[in-house]
Amino acid sequence: DKKHGRGTFFFKNSDRYDGYWVNGMPQGEGRMIYSNGNIYEGQWHEGKRNGYGVLTKRSGDHFEGHWVNDMREGQGSFFYSDKNKLFVGEWVDDQPKTGVYTEVEDEEADKGPKRPYFQDPYVLPPIPELKLADPTLLLEKAMERTKRVRSHFRVQYIPLEEMFTSQELMDLRTAFDAVSMGQDFVDRQALQVSFSNLGIFPSEEMLDELLSSIGRLQEDEPITFEVFARC
Repeated sequence: DKKHGRGTFFFKNSDRYDGYWVNGMPQGEGRMIYSNGNIYEGQWHEGKRNGYGVLTKRSGDHFEGHWVNDMREGQGSFFYSDKNKLFVGEWVDDQPKTGVYTEVEDEEADKGPKRPYFQDPYVLPPIPELKLADPTLLLEKAMERTKRVRSHFRVQYIPLEEMFTSQELMDLRTAFDAVSMGQDFVDRQALQVSFSNLGIFPSEEMLDELLSSIGRLQEDEPITFEVFARC
């Protein structure tokens, strides 16, 4: 008996989840209220934050963007409440990688005379203006480079339902079943045949690179449908 459908669950550590369940794990849309006061509301996959979601911390910090395998990954924005600054850009391994920091104007702030910066160690100076010849082009190239380097990692954890349409998944399953002979897995030779049925003809080197990029390094390791689709 496993939790399935819509429901609320109180964990022993005082976390509380309210949302959808599949096979005993949070799946789909849901909200987690953590015991430390943080709140996450968004998409889940197999019990982990995966997809689009919003994390609001008790401190007032606020993240809105994409998650992969329980970590911030891809496009996202983060508001730093203590600094009153906003970062918008690419995230890698739960950390901001490439993007833009901006100051958020506070209409409620004191309009009195400004004190010299650093007179108070808690008063931060404004972010200096960029003096690069073409900062926009430089930023675009850096973000594209980050996306390209991290694409293989993201492919390992993004649910297949988000990567393909229903028709595409059916076509992939048909190609896989045509060479699996009723089994749940295929070998490398059958994998190449299934690729050729889809009009794709990878070399041995390319096939090695594809399998390596999704964590399949051993040649004799069985190739399941999910591995086949992620290639």
